[in-house]
Amino acid sequence: MNINTLLDQKGITKYRLAKMSGVPQTTVIDICSGKAKIENCSGETIYKLAKTLGVSMESLVAGSMEYRPAFETFKSNVCHSVKDKGDLDFLIDTLETGRIRELYNREWHAESLYLLAMTDY
Repeated sequence: MNINTLLDQKGITKYRLAKMSGVPQTTVIDICSGKAKIENCSGETIYKLAKTLGVSMESLVAGSMEYRPAFETFKSNVCHSVKDKGDLDFLIDTLETGRIRELYNREWHAESLYLLAMTDY
C-alpha cells in the first residue's frame, strides 16, 4: 500500500506522521518521495509507520515488493492474451475482471492506459 495514498486518505501530513510514529521526518520524506525503499527499512520503522497509519506491516510493504514486469513484456503478454482468447473473449474478460481499474489503482498508469486502449481498439 502506498504511504502517500494512506496519508491523503487519513488527512495526515508527513511531518505529523513523523511526530506520531517517532520515525525521523527525513526518513518519512525519503520513503514518500521514493528516495528510500520501505522494504529496506528496519522492522521497527515499518512497525511504527504501520501502527500509526492503522494498517498491517505486510500491507504497507506488499505494494512496494510487488513484481512489475517491464512495459514491453506487459504489452507482449496482452497481445498474446488477445491472440489466445480471441477479440471478443479478451474484451469481455478484461471488462468483467476490472483489470484496468486494478492496474490504475496500483498506479501502473502506462499499463492501465495500454489495456484501455486495447479494449477501445
